[in-house]
Amino acid sequence: MFDTQPNLVCASDDAERAYQKILRMASVREISTFKAREKLLRAGFSEHAIEEAISKAQGYRYIDDERYCDALIRSRIAAGKGLSPVLKEIESLGIDPYQLESYIDYLEDDAVNDLERAMALLNRRPPTSKNKRDGAFRKLMQAGYSTSVASQAARTWATGLD
Repeated sequence: MFDTQPNLVCASDDAERAYQKILRMASVREISTFKAREKLLRAGFSEHAIEEAISKAQGYRYIDDERYCDALIRSRIAAGKGLSPVLKEIESLGIDPYQLESYIDYLEDDAVNDLERAMALLNRRPPTSKNKRDGAFRKLMQAGYSTSVASQAARTWATGLD
C-alpha cells in the first residue's frame, strides 16, 4: 500500500513557498489578487497551492484588492495623470470604483482639478509636434485623461501659445 502522507507534505510546502513569494511581492508594493495569482502561475505553482497561499495572504491582509485600487488611484492622481486606464484595471479586478474611498474623494474634489493637472502636464512637458493642439490632445489621451478634459486642455493650451 502507498503512503499518501508525503504528497500532503509536498502540497503544504508548495503552498508555503507560494505564500512566501506573495510576502516578497507585497513587501515591494501593493499587489492585487489577480496579479499575485498570475505571477504564481508563471512561477509554476499548482492551482491548489496558489489558492491556499492567496487565502492566507488575504487573511493577514497582505493582499487587499481595495487597498491596492486606492493606492493605484492616489498614485495616478499624484503623478498628474488621468484615471481612464486605472478605472479599466479596477473593473477588470471585479471591483466597483464607486465603492472605493479614493475614487469618491477624486469625484468630489479632484475631478475639477483634472483640467488644471492636464494643463500642468502640457506646460511641464509640451508636445513637440507641428500641430500643437493635436499633439497636446494625444499626449493627454496617452496620459489617461478623458476625451473631454484632453480636448478642453489642448484647446486652451494651444490658444495660449498664439
